[in-house]
Amino acid sequence: MHTQQENLLQVTFRLSKNTLYDLFSQVLHDLDGRVLQVDGMKLTLSLGDKDQLSIQGVGQKLSYIVPVRFQFVKPAGLFSIEGTGEIAIHLSTMLHISEDMDVSPKTELVGYHWSVAPSIQLGTMDVPVESLADCMIRHLSASWIHTMDEELSKQLHLQELISQSIAQYAHNKLIHSQPDLFVNVCVFQILANSMMDTTDEILLDLWLELGVKVSDKEIPFGVQQKSRFYWVNTGITSPTQQIELEYSYEGLAELLADYLNGLDIGGKKVELSGVSLGYQQQLEIKLDMIA
Repeated sequence: MHTQQENLLQVTFRLSKNTLYDLFSQVLHDLDGRVLQVDGMKLTLSLGDKDQLSIQGVGQKLSYIVPVRFQFVKPAGLFSIEGTGEIAIHLSTMLHISEDMDVSPKTELVGYHWSVAPSIQLGTMDVPVESLADCMIRHLSASWIHTMDEELSKQLHLQELISQSIAQYAHNKLIHSQPDLFVNVCVFQILANSMMDTTDEILLDLWLELGVKVSDKEIPFGVQQKSRFYWVNTGITSPTQQIELEYSYEGLAELLADYLNGLDIGGKKVELSGVSLGYQQQLEIKLDMIA
């Protein structure tokens, strides 16, 4: 169970459908030329037009319609009976994401429809439509479901992705020079709302509970706390992000010296030979001025 936090940053994750199309192409690359046998017929399969491949993201589920073309040949004495058709397979993947951010996709067959009904091009026979559909669906769903879930699991290493992103973009990232300021970020938890579908993208609103520290010194890279993930039913209104500022005494002394040196006070320019800071019961500042 997640705890509602005020210290949240809202971001929108955008997943290009072209990326998912490419993933499908990798999974289905071996489909072309696959041969099945059904009711004495040889059935040769191939992937349909990419333009007919449909992908949608709604809630916690991805839905697909995958077009599959086929040719069938049945020997008939000295001749053969030949035909073609196209079937659209309906699949859906529920994205199960644990608190530890382990992704366990669960893909299942939803149904099918005929994009192009089977038709005879050479010869005459009654086409066993249901037998053709049943054979293709059983074969394709059995091979696709396992492969698709396996490939999605490989691609969605969320914990690793977060760690790599922090190490690359949010560890001792220089955000200001003279004086130098560095930012460091850690992700405590991620809250996600339902996916939303557009023509070209699938969108997912995320709320990140972050620890953000800005300092004048670089911080050694340590073991990152594992992020936690939770689906939430409603969005979070007015998220805010707090930032911790940490300045060393040496950094503050340099900052004061840069500011005060040359400052005109009462018609006389300030010249400092040194600035030192300390703290016991209160902040103490010592200025060494040149007479």
